[in-house]
Amino acid sequence: MVDQLKRPTEHAEIYWFSEQPYGHVGEEDLKKFDSGRLGFPNTYFDPEKAAVLYNQYHEQYQLADEVGFDGIMTNEHHASYWCMKPAVNLDAAVISKL
Repeated sequence: MVDQLKRPTEHAEIYWFSEQPYGHVGEEDLKKFDSGRLGFPNTYFDPEKAAVLYNQYHEQYQLADEVGFDGIMTNEHHASYWCMKPAVNLDAAVISKL
């Protein structure tokens, strides 16, 4: 099967990727809970700050396309402050409209 795969030899492809973290969580907040993923409550989530971050991240994706990145990548991590994407298909729908 490896012989069937043809890889480009002329250039490397460059992709843009971001976890889209919610950067308004401090170490002192995290120390109160056993886990930053499963036990960390959403009361620390500020929708207004998140809206600003979402717009910034989507602008980054748009800029990556404009400057010529070969593609963009997205993912999801449920219930985590380091990735604000609860469902990758929703984020992909927004990105496709940029």
